Amino acid sequence: MFPDSVSSKWIDFRKRHPEIRNVSLHGLRHSYCTMQMNENPNLSPADVQKLMGHSQLSTTFIYTHSNEDKTLDAISVFDKYYNAKGEVKTTFNQMLSLYTGINFAPTKEINNLLQYAVNNNDEDKENKLCKIQKYIDNRYPIFKKINVEEIDFNNVWDKLEYCKEKYGNEFILISLP
Repeated sequence: MFPDSVSSKWIDFRKRHPEIRNVSLHGLRHSYCTMQMNENPNLSPADVQKLMGHSQLSTTFIYTHSNEDKTLDAISVFDKYYNAKGEVKTTFNQMLSLYTGINFAPTKEINNLLQYAVNNNDEDKENKLCKIQKYIDNRYPIFKKINVEEIDFNNVWDKLEYCKEKYGNEFILISLP
């Protein structure tokens, strides 16, 4: 095979397929490397390095182009919880837990929200909950309307779903003084 045989065949192929007319043969290498790194969870970067025939892993990373969808997903993970003002987005269950002191959400989530809202380790949990309850009363008076005594073990999920539909499932919690 002559050194330019592969290039000639690629040029002929591109002429027959106008949708890839601007893709160089070397561009295919970049695409292959990028797809393997971003889309193949079974391969480590070292595996892709081996497939590409690179002696240095840094060369493999040069060939790998950014995946915009993954970047947006990574950003959205952060945005899911924090907005630019330093506020935290919470769910109905989390706010109801903070308001009533009854865990309608996982304990770890509630403790993290407590720590965020009242970042004073000298205060006990009851004082933190009181501060948050005052905040919720002022910002979200709908929680005053919810009678927790109506919620029992048999209807807890139905009642919570009803409240989410009625009041929404996204609330904002700020860091309190």
